[in-house]
Amino acid sequence: MTMSADSGKIEEKEKGEEEDIWRMPMILGIEVIHVHYIHPVPYFIKSKQIEIVEGIEFLVKTSEDFPVRALSPALFVGDFPVLDVNRIGENLYRFFVPAPEIDRLKTSAPISIGWAGLSAGKVTTEYRFQVQREESRQ
Repeated sequence: MTMSADSGKIEEKEKGEEEDIWRMPMILGIEVIHVHYIHPVPYFIKSKQIEIVEGIEFLVKTSEDFPVRALSPALFVGDFPVLDVNRIGENLYRFFVPAPEIDRLKTSAPISIGWAGLSAGKVTTEYRFQVQREESRQ
């Protein structure tokens, strides 16, 4: 397999197939949870550690995993990019917005998916921002 920097080139797979590293999987579902922490938890914003007591979690089910590349996937709520993302299972990702940034999420704003740092190429989904449930955690 040939490897290259994230320059937009299409990489070749071992089978001779080409992989489009710019492809975006389809979003099959989004669950939005307002999480309240019983005990404050440490969180880093721009290399500064703070303690948070709440956040908004987006559980995103995709048609396939995101391609591995230098850029991370980003969830956009309106124009606000949600960049804190972790793969938590096959085709399942957790995007997170900490307490200090919750006010930037506008109810009913359209949700789209794209690549971090790139506003072009976002794919609009059928979903809009709406908290679906509240949850308390240790």
